[in-house]
Amino acid sequence: MKKLYIFGIGGTGVRVIKSLTFLLASGVKFNDEFEIVPIIFDPHIENENLKETITLLKIYEQIKRTTELKDGFFKTQIRTLRSVANTDNIPDSYAFRLGGSQHQRFRDFLQFDELSPESQAFVKTLFSDEHLSTEMDVGFLGNPNMGSVVLNQFKKSKEFAAFTNNFSEGDRVFIISSIFGGTGAAGFPIILKNIRRAADSTDVANKELLKNSPI
Repeated sequence: MKKLYIFGIGGTGVRVIKSLTFLLASGVKFNDEFEIVPIIFDPHIENENLKETITLLKIYEQIKRTTELKDGFFKTQIRTLRSVANTDNIPDSYAFRLGGSQHQRFRDFLQFDELSPESQAFVKTLFSDEHLSTEMDVGFLGNPNMGSVVLNQFKKSKEFAAFTNNFSEGDRVFIISSIFGGTGAAGFPIILKNIRRAADSTDVANKELLKNSPI
């Protein structure tokens, strides 16, 4: 079956995927050729909307699996990336965990104190002291210049490898985000760039499919 990978970025992405889950549960018609693979990006791990959405997706998946409904309610298949990739190398979750972004300041993520004086001076031309002192647990607070640095780690993650290795002919990508905040405004161009420029990387599978895929 073909796959529709839905990247939900930040608070907006989370809310739209939550609404989509309710719609699919109520039996809204969806193209029978596709199953949905949500991938959520939101560093605000304590966000109640994020927790609720992940819980709803898990409940949906459990109902679909145990009742084998083929028409009407819960008709569309929703799967985790790990389920699609059939691997134990990534968490069985709908949310991508940003490594090193929880419970630390932006300066710590950059390992600012370990940089040379010249590099520290350069970083300070790009980010204010307020930026560097920002705790990243709640997202990037309207600062996409920070978010783009953190979110760019996705292209080197096991999750990105699982996505590229299992992207097949006919698969599609849909990206949901706000362009006004920090996480969404940073995440949208980062994800789009990494997919479209897959051919530039030596360790990415299915390069041509990704480069020309419907997004």
